[in-house]
Amino acid sequence: TNMPDEETPATSQITAEDEKTGNQKGDVNVTQGTVSTVTFTNKYSGGTNINISKKAVGGTAELQGAVLKLSEKTAAGNWTDKETWESGTTPKQITVSDGTYMLEEVSAPNGYALSDSITFEVSGGILSGTNTGIDPTVNTVTMQDKPFALRVTKTDLDGTDLAGATIDLYREDQLDTDGKLKAGEIAINSWTSSATSKQYNFGGSLQAGRTYVLIETNAPEGYICAKNITFTVNNNGTISAVTGKVDVNAVITPGAVMENMIANAIT
Repeated sequence: TNMPDEETPATSQITAEDEKTGNQKGDVNVTQGTVSTVTFTNKYSGGTNINISKKAVGGTAELQGAVLKLSEKTAAGNWTDKETWESGTTPKQITVSDGTYMLEEVSAPNGYALSDSITFEVSGGILSGTNTGIDPTVNTVTMQDKPFALRVTKTDLDGTDLAGATIDLYREDQLDTDGKLKAGEIAINSWTSSATSKQYNFGGSLQAGRTYVLIETNAPEGYICAKNITFTVNNNGTISAVTGKVDVNAVITPGAVMENMIANAIT
């Protein structure tokens, strides 16, 4: 029997098979009388699971009803849409490849301002980024919305509270070009002032980015109805009066941040 020279290495081919990545092959030099160690490192390219959570500022439960969009940055530096969904009772889990991503809020739930976008990266299956809300320890990106209020008060010209006024809220598209209600339109919300209800918050009926109209449909005895007040809820939760479509006696306070809330007021 011919024995190989101890100083002459023999070459063997070893094949390792991984069900996710496929076969990995390599040539290994083996010298008689020695122990050779072969290590294969397989990189899993099937993607990384990222949790997308939507919450209110200071809240712990998921905030439902927000429309969110995830975009991926291409090699050319452009953004391409990956997925759009509506937030529910649990975080959204999305599988992504290594790359750069941007989470945007397309529309916020009623009563909440739109959040700023969040950009994050996934490299080697690890989540990272400098924006607030990125937690690599649990592979979660959390976007928070700030609530806003629109408090309406009914007073006379001297600033005295008036009871018995009914004020209805409509979207601007529920009115025609002459400022009159279209046939069959129903108020989104309504409030009647009283001695025990001198102020009302319409915030929960409003969506950021839309324009609305307050209409006094019933005035207290001895008074005439005020003219309509048309206003826009800006994306950041503040309000802006629509020029030429606001009662001249109305006082509008566009909004201030108070205890994590954007406070607006119309008197």
